[in-house]
Amino acid sequence: MRWIGIIGWLALVGCGPRVVLGGEGDTTDGIGEVGTAVTSSVPDDQEDDGDVWDPDLYMQDPPDLPPPVNQLDILVVIDNSATMGPTQEALIRGLVGLVGQLEDDLERPVDVQLMFTTTDMGHPLCEGFGPSSYVPAQGAPTTTGCNLRLDHFATTGPQSEAHKELCTEFCPADIVPGDPFVAFAIDGSNNITPGVPTNVDIDGDGEPDSAVKRAVGCLAPQGLCGCGYEAPLESMLQALDPAAPWNSGGRPFMRAGSTLVVVVATDEAECSMTETDWMFDEQYEPGSALPASAVCWNAGVECDGPDALGVYSDCASAEGPLTPMYRYHEQLAWLADEYALEIRMIAITGVPPVSGHNPAPPFEPIAGGVDDLAVHDWRDGLVPDGDMLPGDEDDAAALQELYGIGPGCAVVDAEAGHVARALPNHRVNEVCRTLDDDDPATATHCCIESACDPIAGLDCIIGWSYDEGSLLPGG
Repeated sequence: MRWIGIIGWLALVGCGPRVVLGGEGDTTDGIGEVGTAVTSSVPDDQEDDGDVWDPDLYMQDPPDLPPPVNQLDILVVIDNSATMGPTQEALIRGLVGLVGQLEDDLERPVDVQLMFTTTDMGHPLCEGFGPSSYVPAQGAPTTTGCNLRLDHFATTGPQSEAHKELCTEFCPADIVPGDPFVAFAIDGSNNITPGVPTNVDIDGDGEPDSAVKRAVGCLAPQGLCGCGYEAPLESMLQALDPAAPWNSGGRPFMRAGSTLVVVVATDEAECSMTETDWMFDEQYEPGSALPASAVCWNAGVECDGPDALGVYSDCASAEGPLTPMYRYHEQLAWLADEYALEIRMIAITGVPPVSGHNPAPPFEPIAGGVDDLAVHDWRDGLVPDGDMLPGDEDDAAALQELYGIGPGCAVVDAEAGHVARALPNHRVNEVCRTLDDDDPATATHCCIESACDPIAGLDCIIGWSYDEGSLLPGG
């Protein structure tokens, strides 16, 4: 597969029309103004613009808590822009393996639901690219098998490339659940249509795979034609909108009293926004007619430096034109309190590969990864001495202008056939880290893994599936 050498602006384009997920009569045109349940209360030191999440609109009474069963609701937000082929492949492989682990270990009293969406919030600068069948998800779940979406697996532009194998390798025939998410329990029950053939091996281990694993292999591939102004944080909140149809009714995705795990996988800087005019401001815009991905880094992160080697220090999310971070912190806290949720997150972003995990639950990274992240400008030279991958058509200066910052990881793994590169993502990592608490027994609520690993690190989900408080198998 050839994932490298894609010209820079391909990472920016999106495909097809926008869709607004809002209440009846919602005609808003601004990015981020979709939905009615994900507007935020405003801190005392912030100006109140009237955009307030009023819980009374959705819940007149507190939700009834379920029986003491370890419910595990997993939302997976996947970057579907042009450069995400290697990371999507690793994530799909990891998700299929995760399901196998959860299915096979019958000692864990888990009742699992898995829902998938993309990072595409429908940016106006991405309209009109790609196949007419593509509609930005804006947080809505993927409900169709990837074979019905094969035209979404081609990048756009002069060097358009199709990577249908991202779908067909894991999904030889579409298998889908009866709900907008995959559901299964330790008693063998699931929501997959009966009659799925049991003689198909999608993960290459020589054993036939279950209907649940096959459904995940069909829903998880998201394609490569999504907008390159990735908005994983806003997509996350839209997916967790209490008023959304998939979170309502007799079988909601987000269940009161559950352990809610959000998995975010992206290889570029977070770019959730409510306005777009700022993108042409000279302090953020690197000079191209179509604002490059660099605006997302330039507007979203502040650092000291660079030093003489092009390395930055003390990087953190910035106060600027992107959606303020308090929106995501506050609304996750509101959901945790109102729905009695234990919220966890795995951020699969541009950090160096993790070199060690805790051998005890929740199996969090303890070496390498974000602790080894060095934020720096792009460097000429092939990996590992520089940031260039075999076949790159641009030099470091061109990539610096395109992305605004150098990669947090770049890997050429000939043995695994894996070539990947990903930018740092301080905004996603920050939301993840704020979920950790001060109790040593249950402190790890955030695991930051590398978007450059050949198999996505999802072991923390296994750790979090143990009974809360015990953190030991069968405890």
